[in-house]
Amino acid sequence: MSARIVMATPFINKEILCQSLEENNIKYEKNQGKIIISELYGYYEKGYFKKDDLGKYLFHYEQESTDKAINLKDLVRKSYKRITKEIEAEKIKEEKRSYIEAQRKKILERAKKQGYSIKETQKNGKIQLVLLRTRY
Repeated sequence: MSARIVMATPFINKEILCQSLEENNIKYEKNQGKIIISELYGYYEKGYFKKDDLGKYLFHYEQESTDKAINLKDLVRKSYKRITKEIEAEKIKEEKRSYIEAQRKKILERAKKQGYSIKETQKNGKIQLVLLRTRY
């Protein structure tokens, strides 16, 4: 008998899935579109992740290795979520940096057009622009 586990966290990205397996010291091999888990074996075949029609990697294993499969699934799921959150946080930081830089350039251009001189300082990681105009 074999079983298929549906995960609460869908495994979509193959690289992150492999990275989470490596992080948990789980030996695997890529073969014919599957990620085969070397440590998880049943009577007929080893446990593996395979991509379905919706683009998610599903975890297949034989029922003889149920306890080990559930533990493995939980370890991989936790590290997959953590890695995904780290990637998303880095992406948000980069978007924020690029937005701040774009706003800074826009303000500088507009101020120079209006005849201001600009003094730029940074306090606690925040940019402060002081615009000065001398009138005679």
